Amino acid sequence: MSYLRLENLSLSFDNKPVLNDISLSVKKGELVTLLGPSGCGKSTLLRTIAGLEIPEAGTIYLDNVEIQEKASRERNIGMVFQQYALFPTMTVYDNVAFGLNVKKVNRKQVRAKVEKILELVELTEFSDRYVPQLSGGQQQRVALARALVVEPKLLLLDEPLSALDARIRKQLQLEIRLIQKELGITMIFVTHDQEEAMRISDRIYVLSEGELKQVSSPKELYSQPKSQFVAEFIGDYNQIQLTDLIGKIELNQCNKYFARPEIISFQQIPDSIGVSVVYEQEIILGNTIRYQFKTKEQKLLFVDRLNNGENFSVETIEKLFIPECELLAIKDL
Repeated sequence: MSYLRLENLSLSFDNKPVLNDISLSVKKGELVTLLGPSGCGKSTLLRTIAGLEIPEAGTIYLDNVEIQEKASRERNIGMVFQQYALFPTMTVYDNVAFGLNVKKVNRKQVRAKVEKILELVELTEFSDRYVPQLSGGQQQRVALARALVVEPKLLLLDEPLSALDARIRKQLQLEIRLIQKELGITMIFVTHDQEEAMRISDRIYVLSEGELKQVSSPKELYSQPKSQFVAEFIGDYNQIQLTDLIGKIELNQCNKYFARPEIISFQQIPDSIGVSVVYEQEIILGNTIRYQFKTKEQKLLFVDRLNNGENFSVETIEKLFIPECELLAIKDL
């Protein structure tokens, strides 16, 4: 059953559509991600759910209550922004307690709630420190704790990790996911980072130009993209012309096909389709080596292999092989 439901939501800025008839639903206790390139409408959609933007059309339901006419402060929705907006002259404890104090929760309850949430985000020993004394990752935890301590019905996170370095970012992605599962809170996470979305989400909503292009689990989104935009936006896909393929194609005839770099073989395998290529170079991508080829149609084609010390003699390769079941034909081209 839907906990959050949007029906036919539309919004324009200066007569330019930003959200175009969007309908979606989120289950209670789910973590979903709004994913898409800059300017696709994902942050605007989040702000509309929070009540910071007013839709021109459509309805928003939260826990079976219609809320699009309610003021932001009446929706009991928490939000963590890219800029954490912490109070630099307050301690960690006071920043986290701020929302509870505004609600005039009694002091004993405030202390109990703040101490519990600080322990959850592993900031207990920093409770007396001031914001400028914290690292970026610690400040993000404070912002998360401040949003969680008031026990919102829904927590919205608008690219909260984008200012952090890669190592801290990956660590906090896992921590946010663990906290979300432990509390059972419903979260909507906004990012333009496909890897981040795949790592933390129950489901991913892919947006482009204010429209929903696909809603799927991370596994399904990666293996079964429904459009060229999604195929090219999620991970890496090789785009292959029909004229590059060698052999009988049993799939629906299309001008273009797609194949992930990791499923392409250097050797012939059963039920595979061949592609004539010329080797160009190898690129080290950390734990992966990417071999770059060019097809007879002068399209780049990449093959990925684990960087485990195994040597591949690829310079003389003239043909690559793709399992026919993995060769994706997309009809909307």
